[in-house]
Amino acid sequence: MLVVTNDKFGRSGLERVCALSEISDVVTDREPPAELRAAIDEAGGELHVFAE
Repeated sequence: MLVVTNDKFGRSGLERVCALSEISDVVTDREPPAELRAAIDEAGGELHVFAE
């Protein structure tokens, strides 16, 4: 499971923790950009968006 706020979308980190296919669920506060949403779907992950 990955819990991330929308301000992290599109940013790169210095280290890779795991492949996107290894993350079963992505929990965030806003819908990600279309290309990221497609990558999550293709990797078999489930997206959970909890907005205020």
